[in-house]
Amino acid sequence: MNVQLDDALRVLGLDRSASIEDVLAARRTLARTLHPDVGGHGDDMVRVNQAVEIVVTHLQGPSSIHTSAATSAAASGRSTSTHPGSFGSRRWVIDRPSFVIDVLPVDAFEWLLLAARVLGEVVDDDPPYALEVLLDSRVDRWCRLEVVPDAGSSTVSIVAENVEPDELVSLWVNTINELTATSD
Repeated sequence: MNVQLDDALRVLGLDRSASIEDVLAARRTLARTLHPDVGGHGDDMVRVNQAVEIVVTHLQGPSSIHTSAATSAAASGRSTSTHPGSFGSRRWVIDRPSFVIDVLPVDAFEWLLLAARVLGEVVDDDPPYALEVLLDSRVDRWCRLEVVPDAGSSTVSIVAENVEPDELVSLWVNTINELTATSD
């Protein structure tokens, strides 16, 4: 038995049957109360982020990416794994590209939702922390945006399949900029 893994799962409130989506959902849920931007303590978020890294590494194997303890959005490499999701079995390429919107998560989520309606079809949302979108309404161009509070702004990280990370960041940033320009 891996004691470190068991401790990490306990921190996240998960069991050994947890998927990567379960891990990310647990992190979001804990961040809503433990993140310093909502009155929590930084040490608690560090412990949660370390637990996420341990569990994700276990699920993806030793060659997996490592999430940043500060934002859980930056990655140091690429990894693929098969993950059963709502669209059947798919190959994930996780590179965790990210960008920052200089508004609080609730407002950032609204801008992302507007941009999502321009870019494709909203599949699922968990305001103000997560949004799943089919870009151009094609199943093979799925992405998930996760919003994390970040000192008065919001960091948006992206998990996607079949889309280049740089292309995704540019696509979302340009669409949001176009929307904000027309709203002024």
